[in-house]
Amino acid sequence: DLGPPPLGSPWTAANSISATGNAVAGNGGNSLFRWTSAGGMQNLGIWPSSTVGLARGISANGNIVVGWSNNNGFGGQAALRWAGAGLQLLPALPGGLSIGNNAFGISPDGSIIVGTSGWSGAGIRAVRWLSAGTIVQDLGALPGGTNARANDCSTDNTTIVGSSTWIGLGQRAFRWTSAGGMVNLGVPAGGLDSSADAVNGDGKAAVGSYSIAVNNSRALLWNTNIGTVDLTNYLTSLGASLGGYTLISATDISQDGSAIVATGSLLGLSRAFLIRNVPCPSTPRIISDPIGRAACPTSPGVVAFTFDAEAPGGGQVNLEYRWVVEISPTTGELVPLSDGPFVDPLSGTSMLISGAATNTLHISDIVAGVGLPPRDINFGGTVASACGAV
Repeated sequence: DLGPPPLGSPWTAANSISATGNAVAGNGGNSLFRWTSAGGMQNLGIWPSSTVGLARGISANGNIVVGWSNNNGFGGQAALRWAGAGLQLLPALPGGLSIGNNAFGISPDGSIIVGTSGWSGAGIRAVRWLSAGTIVQDLGALPGGTNARANDCSTDNTTIVGSSTWIGLGQRAFRWTSAGGMVNLGVPAGGLDSSADAVNGDGKAAVGSYSIAVNNSRALLWNTNIGTVDLTNYLTSLGASLGGYTLISATDISQDGSAIVATGSLLGLSRAFLIRNVPCPSTPRIISDPIGRAACPTSPGVVAFTFDAEAPGGGQVNLEYRWVVEISPTTGELVPLSDGPFVDPLSGTSMLISGAATNTLHISDIVAGVGLPPRDINFGGTVASACGAV
């Protein structure tokens, strides 16, 4: 329970959460609100000419909130940003003051806001706002389309997903990058419309929904390995049991792409689902390693070997480190190390190991073996996540 609504609000609904979980954004009655574990409920208000507002996204640190109000003073909706000094009206595209201005999501670092804007042509356009919301960029629409909507931005700021009308029937999920522009992600077999609602950290996986009839939707998954698939069918093909439920929408995906939240339906009943260990297209990336570093019996004190890695999309989310040692020379047979004394069985060289399950291995108290031929002992390491290891 986040406590009573902020002053002037009869009720609250939470819509977005920060990376640490210490801040939440949503709407309190008809106004935007922010809740923090330190300060409780805070009424962010609405745009002065409006009567209704909604917060739709919050930055990873909880300091920036985005959303919309129903009147921007020009007869259209107001796309809004809050960063501690009152609500800021996000600019519309040229000619787009009167319709369709909404902020639906924000990148974790707060540098990119995504949503929609009216413009001088027909329909509304998917847009992104840059430079603290002062610059608006038209992301366009799929070929032949007049309306497009941007829903989410990847952690590394490279990829935006959403939906757009197109030259064919209905709408299609899209993936936009600055290098490739807007790409149609299609729809699973038998589908009519599709939308991508959330993207993972490096932009290589997205989730959303597609329709198979009016008011009849299914959850979808897209990634660079498998394309666009029905999420229920895909999980079933992997051996997962959903207890007879059909997933009707998938609303978010973890940074590494291995976990998805979705809603399932069975005989008119709805349930929330958390799906883990989904095969994902990205593994952690090693940024630097200590190849060529050495420790000898004559090395003074403690010698540290460090390798740095990042999860898909950046950061250290859910990474597991493990150092290994090659027991038999030139065989590549690697055995996991443990903290404590270590003795090489071939040379008799002994040492003290610590940090075997971190990204820094410490070696000290090295003593050469007696009566056995000396040899170089090769150490290595792996970093793993739910998506694989390198």
